[in-house]
Amino acid sequence: MRSHALPLFLLFILLAALGLVGWLTHHPDSELVERAKAWPILGPFAAQFQTLYAPPAPARPSNAEVAHPSPPAIEVYAPPVRDYIWVEEGQTLFSAPRPGSRALGRTRAITNLSIVETRGDWFRVWSNPLQLEGWVHLPGYYDRDPPLGMDPEPPGPLAPRKPDPAELEKALDLFTDGHQTFRVGPYTLHTDVEDPTLIRELERLVGPLDAVYARRYGRAPIGSPAESLVLFSREAPYRVIQHQSRHLHGLQATGHVSHGMVLFFVGKRRRHDVHSTLAHEIGHLLNRRALGPALPPWLDEGIADDLANGTMTADGRYLPEQLSGLSLDWGDHHTFEGGWASLLNLERAIEDGNMPPLKKLLSHDWQTFMGSESRLNYDASSFWIRFLLAEPQGPKAQALRDFLGDVAEGKTLDPELLRQKLDQPWPTLDAAFRAWIVAKARKLRANPP
Repeated sequence: MRSHALPLFLLFILLAALGLVGWLTHHPDSELVERAKAWPILGPFAAQFQTLYAPPAPARPSNAEVAHPSPPAIEVYAPPVRDYIWVEEGQTLFSAPRPGSRALGRTRAITNLSIVETRGDWFRVWSNPLQLEGWVHLPGYYDRDPPLGMDPEPPGPLAPRKPDPAELEKALDLFTDGHQTFRVGPYTLHTDVEDPTLIRELERLVGPLDAVYARRYGRAPIGSPAESLVLFSREAPYRVIQHQSRHLHGLQATGHVSHGMVLFFVGKRRRHDVHSTLAHEIGHLLNRRALGPALPPWLDEGIADDLANGTMTADGRYLPEQLSGLSLDWGDHHTFEGGWASLLNLERAIEDGNMPPLKKLLSHDWQTFMGSESRLNYDASSFWIRFLLAEPQGPKAQALRDFLGDVAEGKTLDPELLRQKLDQPWPTLDAAFRAWIVAKARKLRANPP
């Protein structure tokens, strides 16, 4: 046993010595080295050791540095930014500059990103608000204009948009058994519907909508309509077009606006539904011509649905202020459709505690607005517009029209601006809006049409 003890002891001493030397190289100014410098034999070696491993002395500060000492440094991650790039909505951020690498996410809107590094057509970018770094692939980026052009104009009313010829041709190709072209009011209608009564009803509906819009919302759309209407008799061709649009995936759409066209279908839907769909989609066209593009969802969809819930009178007048709908009598109960169903849906949301507060509703982005509560958001937005216009010459209606005037002039879309014009706090507005909905819903249920 003793024959093995001495080598182990010596090995331990050697490792300890090496450990001490390693520690001293990182602490050359330690008290142990200072004491060793005074020893008779080790002194010169300790002094040389300290000279060799001690860090250089800091430079003597200038008078200016003494008078204005620098504040303590705070380390914050901020990549060295070289430049900026614009990326389109839906641009993928990858974890590495190569196809097939892990996707970190997609941009939700046209976005300006900081460039950290470039490798050919790959850009390593940093989004400060999101605190996210990743790679985007943009072949030929410097050979193309920014998404909004070299000198984009501020938001404002836009001129009518003629149908894109290529997109219109693709839509018309879906009429496999041929179609007819009509003039309905100021619009051109392409359809395979063989129902002259429906065509006349659509003409009566769309003809006065420019004037109706100007009277109700206080903003006259600029120019004369140039868009086309494409109406399919069957649902299947419409779904082909819908599925080609990534913005409409998964939605129960019955119509939409695209490339200067309103596309919708009849299928097995009630005639009233077809009327409402067309009024809603033309509402979007009128918003673009009267207020401008890129409106917040509550405003764009709220006005469109407010128009869609109006009433067509027997003499052909369209009255958006009169709430329309269908009442179906099943003997022991009634069911409602259209605007009446939306009203009762809001009443139920209030009773269940699911009604969104106005400040929250008016602050939704498009992704949130179109989420799981989209139907409730649509209904609340349209009836919020209807509530403000309930007294056409009242102060609330004037406040809304003043707000829309500011929107058309390119001013802020902050809902706080509307609240200031209404001159009431959000809780007061919420309470009044909900009381109005409940009163109208009770009246409808008490006296079904």
